[in-house]
Amino acid sequence: MKWPRLGLAARLTLLIVGVLVAAQLGNAVLISNVERSLRQQRAEAVIVERTAQAARLAEFAPMLQRRQLRRPGFIIDDRPPSGDQRLPQAEEMLIKALEEVDIVGREVLAFRIMVRERPGLVAAVQLSNGQWLAHRQPVPSSAVIPWRILVVQTTILTLVLLLPAVYVSRRVARPLQQLTIAADGFLTDKDAPPLPEDGPPDVQALSQAFAALQDRILTALEERSMMLGSIGHDLRTPLASLRIRVESVGDEKLREQMIASIESLGQSLDEILSFSKTGATELRETVRTDALVRSFAKEYAGKPVLLGDVAAATIEVSPQSILRALRNLVNNALRYAGHAEVTAHLEPGQFVFVVRDRGPGLEPDNLEKLQKPFVRGDASRSRSSGGTGLGLAIVRAVAEAHGGSLFLANRPGGGLEASLRVPRGAATA
Repeated sequence: MKWPRLGLAARLTLLIVGVLVAAQLGNAVLISNVERSLRQQRAEAVIVERTAQAARLAEFAPMLQRRQLRRPGFIIDDRPPSGDQRLPQAEEMLIKALEEVDIVGREVLAFRIMVRERPGLVAAVQLSNGQWLAHRQPVPSSAVIPWRILVVQTTILTLVLLLPAVYVSRRVARPLQQLTIAADGFLTDKDAPPLPEDGPPDVQALSQAFAALQDRILTALEERSMMLGSIGHDLRTPLASLRIRVESVGDEKLREQMIASIESLGQSLDEILSFSKTGATELRETVRTDALVRSFAKEYAGKPVLLGDVAAATIEVSPQSILRALRNLVNNALRYAGHAEVTAHLEPGQFVFVVRDRGPGLEPDNLEKLQKPFVRGDASRSRSSGGTGLGLAIVRAVAEAHGGSLFLANRPGGGLEASLRVPRGAATA
């Protein structure tokens, strides 16, 4: 079972409640131990006092001795009593109590014993006639821990500490949540609240640092696009000039090879420029998925591209970016498998464009690796097949720019399935 992830406020609340409950349980154990110790001390004081008074009557009022012995727990025996554990402190108390009633120099004993299957005490003093006067009594039962009081106390303490803690945590968590939404919407053209300007100083500093980082990244991306655009413009002119000059080459085979090289270079340049612009803010439009896929399929009329079931939905995307991504997926399928099948369907939370083929597929290690820029496979994706290694990287960048993802999987029986996923928040049936 996967537990839900808790926010800062919830974690702080649970932490405070847990600490208070643990502290109160510790308090209950401490109260129980203290109560047990006090109960033992009271029992020792009572038995010592009663034994000393009984010894005084036995020594100085023999007529009352028989009456004293009729009380529960008193006994006179020729032998001293025995017990499980000596109690030196109780014996010292008994000697002092006897001295107060003018009985000195007598041997005394105090033990822990069991009285009717209950913990008890016995105290004894040797009388002047050599006999032993002993008094046995059980230790009073332990007092019940006041659980109700502890529960009420815990509740009051929790409320007293929890209210300011929740207030402080919300003061910290709200700007952090706004900052998270702003970071998630960065470069994906999502509606995001402005960066928080309130909260603790640390959170404000983090927000300011993120704003500065955001400006630097946007500036760097804009400069990169401008630089690559300038490079592309500067290279297209000499490529076009070179293409014209190649036409004058007399050797037909050499001319075709040179033309193919120039066209391959131009295609690589187009892919690099396309990748550099992917992720930049593009105009979003509300489009019908079935119409979008049908218009895309017209580009491949007469080619082995099968258009399967396409769910009708309304999504808000950049149509040119989605079409560019689908072209790359279909072109890959045609290049390595000779055919492609395009479908689209709705899933919980997302809309999915799927391109399938029955080609050689990919090695499992390459399913994720080939989505990175300028990375090519070694087996089924050989260098002789051409390309720059940017096709899948462009598709992935388009998906992430829309807040979605690209998922590649080998099909049972051979082939590859590429799924371009768009968040369902941008799709309605």
